[in-house]
Amino acid sequence: MAGDPDFEYDVSEDDIKQVLSKFGVPKRDREKTMLLRVIRLITTDKFYEVKEDISGIPDYGFRNHDVATALEAQREQTRRQSGLKKLEQHGLVKRHEPKPQSSKSHWYVAREFRTALEEAPFDDSLPEPNPPEKTVTKLDLPYHDKKVKIGPGNHEQLAAECLENVVPQITEDPAIIHSDTGPGAERDKVKDGHQHLEIADSEYRFRAYPDILILDEYDHTLYFFESVISTNPFHETRVKEMLEPFRQARLNNITRSSPEFDFVFITLFPDVKTYRDHMLDLANNTYFWISNHPEKIRGHKKQELTDDVNSKVDLDLSR
Repeated sequence: MAGDPDFEYDVSEDDIKQVLSKFGVPKRDREKTMLLRVIRLITTDKFYEVKEDISGIPDYGFRNHDVATALEAQREQTRRQSGLKKLEQHGLVKRHEPKPQSSKSHWYVAREFRTALEEAPFDDSLPEPNPPEKTVTKLDLPYHDKKVKIGPGNHEQLAAECLENVVPQITEDPAIIHSDTGPGAERDKVKDGHQHLEIADSEYRFRAYPDILILDEYDHTLYFFESVISTNPFHETRVKEMLEPFRQARLNNITRSSPEFDFVFITLFPDVKTYRDHMLDLANNTYFWISNHPEKIRGHKKQELTDDVNSKVDLDLSR
């Protein structure tokens, strides 16, 4: 579109019109310049990277001000007619308003429209996750006495980044309880359909288990990591599955002499796009880390957290 700022839009104007058509948006609205400008903007990764970071508004949320600022070529018109209410009428965006006139009110792209984008009949407008720059086959970690084998896939390489760069910075005395990062990793511990893992001198039976499980022996915190290239972040059901062995252990009275654990769940994403694909699925009070924005581990709905142990995870990792 003539006069647009220098954004590298993820979806072309023609492609977005196709998706809007399949989503049921009438032709008269598909031709509206402002609606097209806004919908292309809010489905572009760069918009979320440069928008203002406001406490209490999630990374995937945005305000009218963010749209107006990004489309500064027609800023005054954008303020008066952002197109967001029209997009809301068509189910393309939704609004979260904690209370009337709240400063935390924000918009976000509706899950149904994100699905329509993913299923659109074009394959070159939405970027694929960036492949790792190098393939790691083994890791020599300062906190582990054996080299850790790493498979060649993107999933395993993302887990390798976590073991090498994230774990040392958020733990004091880490021990690898489980690492499903190589071919046939730890399959010898699978019995009767469960993964049997020893943690602090007690055995726990996991029917579902994470890609990486780390015990910080300094303060008895368990860190669960899930590497997500396409599916299976830490959603509410998966978190409950991870905690089930500890619930059963308490019921069976097998851990009376073992310390209580604090639990931290961190989903690993390769890039912002993959995070945005799964952001509405993440369980409350969990965390996520993005490989191409490695300087921070961010909390999902972290404002609801009260546990001091968990709050230490919201770290700046750039040092």
